[in-house]
Amino acid sequence: MSGTDDAFAATLMAVKTHTLLIAMCLALLLTGCAGVQPPVLRPAGITHTTESDDAIVVTCSIDAVNPNDVLLPLVELYYHAEMDGRTVYTGRRAVRQTLTAGGTYRLDVPIVITFSDAADRPIGMHQLALSGELTYIAPGRFTEALFDIGIHRPKVSLRVHETVDLSRDAAEVAPR
Repeated sequence: MSGTDDAFAATLMAVKTHTLLIAMCLALLLTGCAGVQPPVLRPAGITHTTESDDAIVVTCSIDAVNPNDVLLPLVELYYHAEMDGRTVYTGRRAVRQTLTAGGTYRLDVPIVITFSDAADRPIGMHQLALSGELTYIAPGRFTEALFDIGIHRPKVSLRVHETVDLSRDAAEVAPR
């Protein structure tokens, strides 16, 4: 066997070893998370909260429910809101709340709808769609370490479709 063949055999062995290690890590990751279910997200209402001369704030309440018998830390929510089919807001909300075993936490998600003048202000009933992803930390030292280094960040999707009343009398008007 030549030196080139020896180098090739050594490289092949190293690739096989690395592939095996990666497969073992993935197996540990998947089995470590298998017993934990993601939080369940349930719409809990939408409210026309406040407004000013150039914006309306709508709050979409979401109940995050922990179906597990262990603590489940919630980290952050990235979300996107559309009204009548057009994008009105994109945001991020740091949650930093731990769901108790079997517990519920209400997330109030603000949506700011801006307009240039009174003629552009939306009035009456409108269709609002909220979509996003809530990041949480699966329990266990291994999965927490993978979360911390950015390898595994479990997420659960959020989808809400509601009708909201944007009439002036439906909100608290901010002082001028």
